[in-house]
Amino acid sequence: MMDDNFNLIESTIRLDKHNLFLELNDGSRLFLPKSQQEKLHHYVDQKVDFGIRPDFISIAEENDQLNTIHGELTSLETKDGFQLVHFKIAHKEMISRLRYSALAACDIGQSLRFNFDTFFSHIFDQDTQVNLTI
Repeated sequence: MMDDNFNLIESTIRLDKHNLFLELNDGSRLFLPKSQQEKLHHYVDQKVDFGIRPDFISIAEENDQLNTIHGELTSLETKDGFQLVHFKIAHKEMISRLRYSALAACDIGQSLRFNFDTFFSHIFDQDTQVNLTI
Protein backbone atom coordinates (compact mmCIF):
# COMPACT_ATOMS: atom_id res chain seq x y z
CA MET A 1 0.00 0.00 0.00
CA MET A 2 1.19 3.48 -0.82
CA ASP A 3 1.86 6.04 1.92
CA ASP A 4 -0.70 8.79 1.43
CA ASN A 5 1.27 11.14 3.71
CA PHE A 6 4.39 11.59 1.58
CA ASN A 7 5.48 11.21 -2.05
CA LEU A 8 9.05 10.23 -2.95
CA ILE A 9 10.41 10.18 -6.48
CA GLU A 10 13.91 9.67 -7.84
CA SER A 11 15.32 12.71 -9.58
CA THR A 12 18.60 14.34 -10.54
CA ILE A 13 19.77 17.80 -9.50
CA ARG A 14 20.68 19.85 -12.57
CA LEU A 15 22.15 23.31 -13.15
CA ASP A 16 20.64 25.65 -15.74
CA LYS A 17 22.82 28.77 -15.95
CA HIS A 18 22.65 29.94 -12.31
CA ASN A 19 19.62 28.00 -11.09
CA LEU A 20 19.26 24.47 -9.81
CA PHE A 21 16.29 22.33 -10.72
CA LEU A 22 15.19 18.73 -10.35
CA GLU A 23 14.96 16.57 -13.44
CA LEU A 24 12.64 13.58 -13.15
CA ASN A 25 13.28 10.33 -15.03
CA ASP A 26 10.91 11.40 -17.82
CA GLY A 27 12.74 14.73 -18.35
CA SER A 28 10.19 16.84 -16.45
CA ARG A 29 11.66 19.74 -14.51
CA LEU A 30 10.85 21.17 -11.11
CA PHE A 31 12.57 24.39 -10.14
CA LEU A 32 13.83 24.72 -6.59
CA PRO A 33 13.46 27.72 -4.28
CA LYS A 34 16.62 29.76 -3.72
CA SER A 35 16.69 28.68 -0.07
CA GLN A 36 17.09 25.05 -1.18
CA GLN A 37 19.44 25.81 -4.06
CA GLU A 38 22.02 27.23 -1.65
CA LYS A 39 22.20 23.87 0.13
CA LEU A 40 22.37 21.70 -2.99
CA HIS A 41 25.18 23.11 -5.16
CA HIS A 42 27.46 20.18 -4.27
CA TYR A 43 24.89 17.72 -5.62
CA VAL A 44 24.66 18.88 -9.26
CA ASP A 45 24.20 15.89 -11.60
CA GLN A 46 23.64 13.54 -8.66
CA LYS A 47 20.61 11.33 -8.12
CA VAL A 48 18.47 12.27 -5.12
CA ASP A 49 14.99 11.52 -3.81
CA PHE A 50 12.50 14.36 -4.11
CA GLY A 51 9.88 14.31 -1.36
CA ILE A 52 6.67 16.30 -1.10
CA ARG A 53 3.49 15.92 0.92
CA PRO A 54 0.25 15.42 -1.04
CA ASP A 55 -1.11 18.71 0.34
CA PHE A 56 1.48 20.63 -1.72
CA ILE A 57 0.49 19.13 -5.07
CA SER A 58 -2.57 20.65 -6.71
CA ILE A 59 -4.33 20.61 -10.04
CA ALA A 60 -2.63 23.36 -12.06
CA GLU A 61 -4.61 26.44 -13.00
CA GLU A 62 -4.73 27.31 -16.69
CA ASN A 63 -2.16 30.11 -16.30
CA ASP A 64 0.26 28.13 -14.05
CA GLN A 65 3.57 27.54 -15.83
CA LEU A 66 6.21 27.06 -13.12
CA ASN A 67 6.51 23.58 -11.62
CA THR A 68 3.64 22.04 -13.55
CA ILE A 69 3.93 18.48 -14.80
CA HIS A 70 1.53 16.38 -16.85
CA GLY A 71 0.41 13.25 -15.06
CA GLU A 72 -2.07 10.49 -15.80
CA LEU A 73 -4.96 10.28 -13.34
CA THR A 74 -5.05 6.67 -12.10
CA SER A 75 -7.64 6.68 -9.29
CA LEU A 76 -9.65 8.81 -6.88
CA GLU A 77 -10.73 8.21 -3.31
CA THR A 78 -12.36 10.24 -0.59
CA LYS A 79 -10.82 10.14 2.87
CA ASP A 80 -11.37 12.40 5.90
CA GLY A 81 -13.14 15.08 3.86
CA PHE A 82 -10.41 15.23 1.19
CA GLN A 83 -10.15 13.79 -2.27
CA LEU A 84 -6.99 11.74 -2.73
CA VAL A 85 -5.97 12.06 -6.36
CA HIS A 86 -3.66 9.26 -7.50
CA PHE A 87 -1.64 10.00 -10.62
CA LYS A 88 1.45 8.78 -12.42
CA ILE A 89 4.46 10.89 -13.47
CA ALA A 90 7.87 9.63 -14.55
CA HIS A 91 6.62 6.03 -14.16
CA LYS A 92 5.88 6.66 -10.47
CA GLU A 93 2.55 6.75 -8.65
CA MET A 94 1.98 9.97 -6.69
CA ILE A 95 -0.85 11.33 -4.54
CA SER A 96 -2.36 14.79 -4.24
CA ARG A 97 -4.74 15.65 -1.40
CA LEU A 98 -7.39 18.17 -2.44
CA ARG A 99 -10.09 19.75 -0.30
CA TYR A 100 -12.19 20.82 -3.28
CA SER A 101 -12.09 18.94 -6.54
CA ALA A 102 -14.39 18.57 -9.51
CA LEU A 103 -12.67 15.36 -10.59
CA ALA A 104 -14.85 12.28 -11.04
CA ALA A 105 -14.34 8.62 -11.91
CA CYS A 106 -14.92 9.42 -15.59
CA ASP A 107 -11.67 11.48 -15.50
CA ILE A 108 -9.51 8.43 -14.69
CA GLY A 109 -7.02 7.84 -17.50
CA GLN A 110 -6.94 11.52 -18.47
CA SER A 111 -3.73 13.55 -18.59
CA LEU A 112 -3.87 16.46 -16.14
CA ARG A 113 -1.43 19.20 -15.21
CA PHE A 114 -0.26 19.07 -11.60
CA ASN A 115 1.41 21.95 -9.77
CA PHE A 116 4.16 21.19 -7.24
CA ASP A 117 4.83 23.78 -4.52
CA THR A 118 8.54 23.01 -4.17
CA PHE A 119 8.92 25.57 -1.38
CA PHE A 120 7.53 22.79 0.86
CA SER A 121 9.53 19.94 -0.68
CA HIS A 122 12.49 18.00 0.69
CA ILE A 123 15.52 16.56 -1.07
CA PHE A 124 17.09 13.39 0.32
CA ASP A 125 20.47 11.77 -0.33
CA GLN A 126 19.67 8.44 -2.02
CA ASP A 127 22.28 6.46 -0.11
CA THR A 128 21.91 7.85 3.42
CA GLN A 129 18.34 9.24 3.21
CA VAL A 130 19.63 12.38 4.96
CA ASN A 131 17.47 15.44 4.25
CA LEU A 132 19.79 17.76 2.31
CA THR A 133 17.49 20.78 2.53
CA ILE A 134 17.34 21.31 6.29
